[in-house]
Amino acid sequence: MKRFFTYALCVAGVVLASCGQEETFEQINPNSNVISFRASLPLDGPMTKADANVGRYVMGIYKGTSGAEKVDLTPDDENSATISQTNGTFELDGEEYGLETGTTYTAVFWADYNDGAYNVNDLHWVALNSDKNVSMAYAGKKEFTYGEALADNSVILKRVVAQVNLNQKTAYTANEGDKITVSYAGNSVYDVMASGIASGDGGDRNYEFEIAVPAGEKAEGSTLGSFYAFASSELATITFAYNDGEPISVSNVPLTANYQTGITGNYTQTNSDYTFEVDTDNGEWGNQNVDMSDEEESGETGEDEGGEEQPTEDKTAPTATVTASVSGTTISYEFVITDETALGNNAELRLLKKDWTEVQKLQVTLQLNADGKSATVAGEFENVESSNYIVDLKTWDAAGNEGYFNTNDNIELTVQ
Repeated sequence: MKRFFTYALCVAGVVLASCGQEETFEQINPNSNVISFRASLPLDGPMTKADANVGRYVMGIYKGTSGAEKVDLTPDDENSATISQTNGTFELDGEEYGLETGTTYTAVFWADYNDGAYNVNDLHWVALNSDKNVSMAYAGKKEFTYGEALADNSVILKRVVAQVNLNQKTAYTANEGDKITVSYAGNSVYDVMASGIASGDGGDRNYEFEIAVPAGEKAEGSTLGSFYAFASSELATITFAYNDGEPISVSNVPLTANYQTGITGNYTQTNSDYTFEVDTDNGEWGNQNVDMSDEEESGETGEDEGGEEQPTEDKTAPTATVTASVSGTTISYEFVITDETALGNNAELRLLKKDWTEVQKLQVTLQLNADGKSATVAGEFENVESSNYIVDLKTWDAAGNEGYFNTNDNIELTVQ
């Protein structure tokens, strides 16, 4: 189905692969205090150079699922509650760290280049250091109950960044010392516990850096350089300047975790007009292509070859009908989501107490219907303790407009 941008192959050598949101977690002996964890990189597709460069795996443990109470795994280090390894395998004695039998915990994992880019003292708030740019990173989490044996759950980490590739539309020859200056407002923190952005979803840092362009002949479609960016639910505006030339500003650029976004244009020329579309037929992983067109003189977004309207004019958020019910200690829910133009494929689902205390949060990949404008999210929360509850859902359409729906107003969810 289409989302009104275009996925196209941006780079032959690097592909960001699809994967689950989790990592390998294993409790190997139900009669032992020792628990073992193993975090793995994406395997669902070609291994990339970025994967091979990973040099640090980090683990943290939080009591419950909210991240409010962390388990101190490094009691001698006042600045950190996490531990690091080079191979993704962790083993610890739960009794030594005060884990309580029968209590639910969340094991949280992070992996990166170990290049000094990220502060990982608390995985509930991974912050990009102020003097660094975003580099490749992976994250995941797994809930477990201490003292209860788990089967071997082979799962893998997910890339939490987007890769932006700068593709030259026409052939030219680059000189020694040529460069592209890139600037944009983007995110600089990541909340592994929430499987998403901790703050600043509209961009809490102004990035500006240079990408060196190797000298020599550049064929049509050549990739001049690339960079990583934290994902955002909002479309970004990115500005480029080739050497000392006038800047090129491209708005409405999607930055999606685990995706590559290719921006194609004549980087050596001043050109501010563009059109683009995105095709999500290739599933959860893929490539996005943004085409800066020198044929549009008005600066307005155009139409693709099929004549479909571009999503930059779409200002209407998705809508939904909500139903929910309680049976014993199980809460059942259903959100039927629709959008008049094109629905996105990401959503965030939460179970909350009536006072808005968060009990559980899930990141959901929507299975869109054939029209690309609708989807259904249905399921159950089981073994819920006695209280009054709300179920809410946040999702986005293809243009980045956010829709929020909950059971607060018209559905009473009381577990006795």
